[in-house]
Amino acid sequence: MAFSRERTLDALARLPFIDAGELVLVLGEPLATVHRALTNLLADNLAQRVSHGTAHLPSSHRYYLTKKGISEASNVLGYDVPSDFVRAYPVSRQWLILLIRRVDAVASIYRLAATLSPGVDGRETQVEFHRRGRFDAVITLHNGRSFGVVRQGLALRRRSLYHRLRAIAEYRYNRRPSVVLVLVPSPWEQRLTVAFRLNVAPQCPML
Repeated sequence: MAFSRERTLDALARLPFIDAGELVLVLGEPLATVHRALTNLLADNLAQRVSHGTAHLPSSHRYYLTKKGISEASNVLGYDVPSDFVRAYPVSRQWLILLIRRVDAVASIYRLAATLSPGVDGRETQVEFHRRGRFDAVITLHNGRSFGVVRQGLALRRRSLYHRLRAIAEYRYNRRPSVVLVLVPSPWEQRLTVAFRLNVAPQCPML
């Protein structure tokens, strides 16, 4: 599929608060093409951007659809009314507030998705954020392989993380991703999490 205006709107609707470099890898498109498409959306007030950076990720602009952009996307993607589009994509006011409050985690997950596998021949990597439950997100590569992502972060207590990992291990194997990726804030936490997994939840495949 050519990198059309329709595809740009669809990408930002599925992946709010992604930056241009990550979008390049997820979609498998040249940087100049993606940058031009995003610039056009900004000029037409269909998208806006926020600056964001962490100790581990350089500062960048993260893009999201405006109210006008949501209306435009719902139209070009074939939805009868914008409300149907908002239910299908994570672009509601509630979703955007949740994601911006967790933007450090969102950025880490996008960077992980972009690193795991670039898009190939129009087949794209998918990222599905979860409001609650065992995973923060599920990443599905262009070849169909999926990874559950759990991010500890600085605010999540170790006990809470272990409860989640135990729940994942006890979850029916045919209803969970084949591999769980745990993002931890330090090598020390990584060693503790690996030890917990080996001692308590060995049936939880984890990287």
